Amino acid sequence: MTSAKSNVWEELLGKSLYRWDATGEGVEEVSVSQLMSGKKVVGLYFSASWCGPCRQFTPQLAQFYEKMNKKTKGKFEIIWVSGDRSEQEFAGYYQKMPWLAVPINVAQQVYQKLSPMYKVRGIPHMVFLDGEDASIYTL
Repeated sequence: MTSAKSNVWEELLGKSLYRWDATGEGVEEVSVSQLMSGKKVVGLYFSASWCGPCRQFTPQLAQFYEKMNKKTKGKFEIIWVSGDRSEQEFAGYYQKMPWLAVPINVAQQVYQKLSPMYKVRGIPHMVFLDGEDASIYTL
């Protein structure tokens, strides 16, 4: 049985996302419905490895993410929507991120679909959404 919540996230992001495996050294692809279960607030992070301001902001966001995840006991999540053009660029930059990511094989498609919805006019760009219904908290 698929919940309406997972359908919302699947419509936005696709069927699966990347996350770091238990060792923290490899990436695994996991279903969106499994990963979004229990999330209260979700941040979509639009950025790319070739963007200087993104490379400056990402470490600060990683610190914020770690604190929020600890404070909310895992009910907070960030999902990276990459603007990178190659798997190599994506992989190198994702190593600096502790959160989830849209898989590289669909990242450009998802990026193009979500950009107008969330008024992405430049990067880095963050939008915070309700974990239940994906309604917008802040653009």
